[in-house]
Amino acid sequence: MRRIGTFLLSLLACTLLCGQTPAPRRGASLSSYKLIEISITGSKRYSPQQIIPLTGLQLGEQVGEGDFQQASEKLGGTGMFTNVSYTFSYDSAGTRLQFQVGDSDKLAPVKFENFVWFSDAELIEKIHSILPLFQGQLPFDGDLTDRVADVLQELVVARGFAAAKVDVGRPGGDQEKGEAGTIDVIVYSVSGVPVHIRRLAFPGAEAALLPRLQAAAKSQIGGEFQRSRLEMFTRIDLRPLLLSEGKLRVQFGGVQAKVVQESAQEVLVDTSIPITEGPTYKLAGVAWFGNTLFPSNQLDSLVHLHPGDVMNLIAVERNLGRVAGLYRAAGYMRASVKPDLVFDDSAATATCSLTVKEGPQYHMGELDLVGLDEQTKAKLQQAWSLHPGQPYDGAYAQMFLKNTHALFPGDSWKVAVHEAVNDSDTSVDVTLNFNSK
Repeated sequence: MRRIGTFLLSLLACTLLCGQTPAPRRGASLSSYKLIEISITGSKRYSPQQIIPLTGLQLGEQVGEGDFQQASEKLGGTGMFTNVSYTFSYDSAGTRLQFQVGDSDKLAPVKFENFVWFSDAELIEKIHSILPLFQGQLPFDGDLTDRVADVLQELVVARGFAAAKVDVGRPGGDQEKGEAGTIDVIVYSVSGVPVHIRRLAFPGAEAALLPRLQAAAKSQIGGEFQRSRLEMFTRIDLRPLLLSEGKLRVQFGGVQAKVVQESAQEVLVDTSIPITEGPTYKLAGVAWFGNTLFPSNQLDSLVHLHPGDVMNLIAVERNLGRVAGLYRAAGYMRASVKPDLVFDDSAATATCSLTVKEGPQYHMGELDLVGLDEQTKAKLQQAWSLHPGQPYDGAYAQMFLKNTHALFPGDSWKVAVHEAVNDSDTSVDVTLNFNSK
């Protein structure tokens, strides 16, 4: 609705502007209505030759202001232009028409989810040949997005999939409210065509790591081909695998698919994810910064980093959780550790800098026990030895539940621990929710 309203205002402004140029007087020659010139100004993204066909106007035809308004609506309706307006003039030779447009800055890149018969470059070229405004990006609104879907629909049907349907997704936008201000990408996918993965290869990977990569790939074999799913597999499974082996400069290429078998019931594809592993980095040394509560050698014992070892970044990030736990046990609930790597590519080594932000020490606030009878609640409150004002221990609640289990009325209890960290007074309120299984 926002785009339509703006466009109507533009038309109103246009009408007022156009009123400055009088229409042909009564009895004027019919040639005055002949369109002899169309010009476009204001766009830095497209040439006039790319825009003019979208108006639906042809040189030499008889025109009037109603035709100009319809042409403006067509330009604005694509979503690619803002502030569309026009002026025109009549003389004995004919009508000259000028459009003024602005380029929309609300564009998102296009992603093709599972059109396995074409590469992205081929799809963009095919669509551009039919819709010249399309160059790989589309506006958040307007009809151009649907017109691209129509082109894709025709391409899929031409492959013999008459029941297929092309869908458009706008991740990040509020579809129910029609809000698109946070859209990051416009995704086209085709449904009604089962596309399954037959093989998954990793071109460029070193032989030593292929068995582990192939073992990870088993979870994808036979599954539905979706580019976004394989991209997630790359982030969640493949990248950590390589980083754990010291491949700190690893790069992954785009997901590729090749049709190897095709019928109306199923399409099988061989897929690949190119990998450039880079060198295997080893640890040159460790340096701690910002730690005042605990000495560096004590923290070293928690992260298990030894110079000369393969730099396993995943293990480092996992072990840093132990450092955070040590600080939590001392009441430093907001403590954090940030790892940074300084590379020496000539020696294939990395120095690991670990910066600690300790933050303030928090203290015990209020204790609340929920879901117990009053007698049991009183016993547990008496057993709780972490009193208000004392330094909070982030490990205390779990230890307390373990040590006081005999006080529970029966064994079938599930207890959830909730810590409310209050930054205003550096206190921690603890709620223990008891639920019988």
